[in-house]
Amino acid sequence: MRRPVRRGAVVHRVEQLSLSSSLPGNVLTIDPGQPTAPAPPAVAPSIVRVRDLGKKFRIYPSRYGRLTEWLTLGRAVRHQDFWALRDVSFEIRRGESLGIIGVNGSGKSTLLKILSGAMYPTVGSFDVSGRVLSLLELGTGLNQELTGRQNVTNSASLLGFPADYASQRMSQIEAFAELGDFFDRPVRLYSSGMLVRLSFSMFACFDPEIFIVDEALSVGDVFFQQKCARRIQQMREGGTTMLFVSHDLAAVEALCDRVLLLHGGRVRHDGDKKTGIRLYYAVGGAGPRSIIPTVPTDVPDTATPTTIPTNPSASIVSVAPNLGIPTFAPISKDALPWQTPDVRDGFGDGSAEIDGICFRREGERHDSVAVQGEWIEIFMRARAAKDVGPCNVGLGIYDRHNRLLFACTWINSDLLPIHLKAGERIIARFCIKLDLEPGEYLASLAVSEALRDDRSPTGWDYHIGGTRYAELPHAAVIAVTPRADRRRNSFGPANLAAQLDRLVLSMTPPPKPD
Repeated sequence: MRRPVRRGAVVHRVEQLSLSSSLPGNVLTIDPGQPTAPAPPAVAPSIVRVRDLGKKFRIYPSRYGRLTEWLTLGRAVRHQDFWALRDVSFEIRRGESLGIIGVNGSGKSTLLKILSGAMYPTVGSFDVSGRVLSLLELGTGLNQELTGRQNVTNSASLLGFPADYASQRMSQIEAFAELGDFFDRPVRLYSSGMLVRLSFSMFACFDPEIFIVDEALSVGDVFFQQKCARRIQQMREGGTTMLFVSHDLAAVEALCDRVLLLHGGRVRHDGDKKTGIRLYYAVGGAGPRSIIPTVPTDVPDTATPTTIPTNPSASIVSVAPNLGIPTFAPISKDALPWQTPDVRDGFGDGSAEIDGICFRREGERHDSVAVQGEWIEIFMRARAAKDVGPCNVGLGIYDRHNRLLFACTWINSDLLPIHLKAGERIIARFCIKLDLEPGEYLASLAVSEALRDDRSPTGWDYHIGGTRYAELPHAAVIAVTPRADRRRNSFGPANLAAQLDRLVLSMTPPPKPD
């Protein structure tokens, strides 16, 4: 007998249909003398169906707002509506693994809570056919006073399993969790990593039909993460349907069949993994309600763009034009697709304002997602709030641990600083080769005072300089993706210019195969 499935806030039962039943008057006749067409490949049925799902929350400015609405019977409105999900529709077939990705606040956890029955939708419907086990938050469903062993038995009972179900799998769960003596100690003594070990081991060994995992695996150590990945692969091969939420996109690509990208509570992509991951990188630095840019799917397999022998427009300041950096087609300052930079943690004395940033790659692409080793142009627009100068402009690239990987300024590139009058604008162009490890990086932009240094070759101080007029540490996110041909020229955060040689003194022929 099949278990009831959830449709919105109402529980329904799905009747099993038999394909072998026939109706009177509908008879299929096959002539044995004619060759029959081969049967089409069987398509797995959908085990999860979501239609126009939406979830609305009420946001109150103070704790008395809700009370005011109650006392006035709703005549005094004190809340704002916030839609965490809008018009979400998709299907998952039996045995399929779906990766759900998106920036923080895009609605991923809300969606999983609805599908696992922990939350009801405001509008729309969903069907979940099968036994669902959810690993959503650390310690969810665990009794802090019970031991790990007791929690396994208790959870099996709450999930409606037979009395001996947990005891039959207890040794398997204990061995997988590798908690040692802590398996028989209260859960309140567990660390976050130990909670993950217990929860994942328990649910993975309960053989769920649908397994939902939300970021929980990122807490465990790398060895346990690898162990979980192998177990997930085994579950997939055994026909378990997976919903996997993670910011570890390498794990998403390895463990999932397709990707669902949520942005601003809406589905922005449902399908190919690589395309979805590129789109995720493209919106990585944008707010969750921002408009998602269009990212082309035909990203070149090679990482060396074609050099176009032309000079930049006179309105664009070129950085290090004589160092072999490829140039792109001229572009007018008015035609650049300007975006508003991220001003979080920005600082400066206000003498200048950085009010625009945009990107350009070979082929007139304007997203900030580049293949490893590809050249990219970064344009910065700044405005002087008052007479200021001499001005030096700089770019920095930081990794996710806030480590500076690269920085350059006009002075580093032997370009002289300039003076700006109040209201004047300047556009700076940086063309850099993103020969970095695949991942996400922060671009930092700055306009600062240039200091004199008679000892330097150019007469200007090459270091940080004087007054900071404007600086944006998190101006934008730049993503570096692996090459399609999987070629790796080096390892590590940067690719240094190097030459390798080999001197062969003697050569031993390879052994002959048996």
